[in-house]
Parts: sequence; C-alpha cells; structure tokens
Amino acid sequence: MVRPLACLLLAVPLLLPAPPAAADYAKGIAAYGQADYATALHEFSAGAANGDPQSQYMLGTLYEMGLGVKQDFVEAWVWQSKAARAGIPEAIDARNTLEGVMTPPQRAEAAAAEAMTPPVATAELPPAPPTDTTTPSETSRPIQLVPRTGTVVVPGGE
Repeated sequence: MVRPLACLLLAVPLLLPAPPAAADYAKGIAAYGQADYATALHEFSAGAANGDPQSQYMLGTLYEMGLGVKQDFVEAWVWQSKAARAGIPEAIDARNTLEGVMTPPQRAEAAAAEAMTPPVATAELPPAPPTDTTTPSETSRPIQLVPRTGTVVVPGGE
C-alpha cells in the first residue's frame, strides 16, 4: 500500500523551481552541446557568479578554449581555481594544465587574482608546479588545449 504522506514528500521537490544556479548550468550545457557558445557563456557566467562550481568549471573551459569569448588563460585559471576549491576534480586538472602552458607573467597575474579571492575551506588544492623562469624559444609553437582531457595539441607537431 502506498502511503499518501510518502508520495507527497517525494513529489514536493519536483514541484519546486530549480535553484537559479542549477537552471543556469542546465541551460548552459544545452547551449554548449549545440555549439551556441554566446548563450553558454551567458548562462555559465550567471551560474558562476552565483557560486555554482560546475558553472565556474565550464566558464573556465570557455575562456581556456576561446569559445564565445576571447581566449584568456588567466581568466580561465581563475574560474578553474574557484571550481577546484569547491572540489571539482576536472577543474583541478584543468587548472594544473593551464599552469603548464601559461607564461610567467600570466602565472603572476593569476596568482595576484587568487590572492584577492577569499579562501574556501571545501577542498584542498594540490601543490602548483614550480614556476618556470625561462623564456619561450624562437622555435616555440602555439598550442591548443582540449577540454577535460588535459591533452595538449601542438599544431604541426609530431
């Protein structure tokens, strides 16, 4: 026999509107899946501003890849770092990958932005790799980051 109170308690969450950040994220994912990066940027930005770590991760991915926005590794690192502090494993990987391709001035700018962000005691960040003080050689080639895998693709490379 089904108990009426149990049915009511199970149905109540379905009747309530989704939290704004979750709604923003769902709309952003739908837009991202349709390659509508301008809408995805808008939705993930709203969710990220509301503190949704998944939206922060995806916003960082858009900046990392330059999808719907000018590619900006520093901005990508800032959003990936926020998501990483909230415990999103992909964000930790993405942030560490970004640190490996950022120039020393970009890493310094990202560190300054991180210093202005209040600490969040939700997840422990793994240690950052040592800062490289060498300058790129004249044989350096541009790279393309692939989201979520951390794979680095060097155009024209073997």
